[in-house]
Amino acid sequence: MGVLNDYDLSTLMPLGRDAGPTGTERTGTLPFMALELLNSTALAGNVEHRYRHDFEAFLWVLTWIAHRYQGGKEIPNAPFTSWIADHQQCRKEKKTPIGRTWLQTSQYQH
Repeated sequence: MGVLNDYDLSTLMPLGRDAGPTGTERTGTLPFMALELLNSTALAGNVEHRYRHDFEAFLWVLTWIAHRYQGGKEIPNAPFTSWIADHQQCRKEKKTPIGRTWLQTSQYQH
């Protein structure tokens, strides 16, 4: 059994100080963040993080892998590159109906 820890945004707190997590901290990789967290309000820390956000992130990771990799190699000109731009573009692209955009216009072969 192992434990995965991400200390990139961690800080040391003095002993005795009660400063536990508030649930509004924003960490994550932009293309995989839940839609509800991809807006200015959430990125400012004003939306409480929920387990459903983690589950949605997991689904975005599966979607990304399934459509950007074939045989263990990244597909040239694969979809979702626009998700990397910024949070507004990523949210806009994710909200676009899938069948009407990248599935019909993708430049790769399965």
